[in-house]
Amino acid sequence: MSAKECTYRIHPSIGFARVGNSPDGWYFEPTSVGGLPTELDEAGNEQAVKQFKQGGQVKRQAARFRIYRHEEGKSPVEVRPGSGLRSLKWTVHIANKKAAWYQFQELQGNVMLGSDNTYEKQGVSLRNASFTKRRRA
Repeated sequence: MSAKECTYRIHPSIGFARVGNSPDGWYFEPTSVGGLPTELDEAGNEQAVKQFKQGGQVKRQAARFRIYRHEEGKSPVEVRPGSGLRSLKWTVHIANKKAAWYQFQELQGNVMLGSDNTYEKQGVSLRNASFTKRRRA
């Protein structure tokens, strides 16, 4: 890669958004661990979400993505409006695999329910998740 060549990457490479049923109510996902979701006020300023429902309907959650320019030998730089990037082609692949995942075993392995309620004492191998079944065959 020459000094003038660079690549652009979208971060995070995977994002999660909650689907609500409000036709026009939405908010941004939290951007830090333990952070609060935010929404725009009337003036367009970001503020903490006050209500997650609008007229009895759940607001949609928007996943926020950022674009970073990567050049060899330099730290990645976030691309902002006016930085010279003229166009972007972005492909999205969506998969909801929750229905095909394992059944939840909330109480199994919870030592707060007794010293015998551990995976080891129940003979469960964490490398082989055969102790639980899939939610859908």
